[in-house]
Amino acid sequence: ELGSLALAQVEVAHEVSIASSPARATGAVLLVLPLMAVGWALSRKDVEPYLRHPAQRLAVLIGLGLILAGLVSSIFILRRAR
Repeated sequence: ELGSLALAQVEVAHEVSIASSPARATGAVLLVLPLMAVGWALSRKDVEPYLRHPAQRLAVLIGLGLILAGLVSSIFILRRAR
């Protein structure tokens, strides 16, 4: 009885992993591409004109906060699904 329960839990975990793989791949693409673009802009020093005014800096901080909140919530949802 315990063996079949453990096997069922392993199967469910595997199915959740398979079902969530497209979302994880999408998340990785949506995270990696902007990070690459920002890294490229920083390497070319093209970011300075966008950060001249305090309102622009505030918008960057708000955007970073939203990105981090989205990452944390998606990690929480994926872990909770297991």
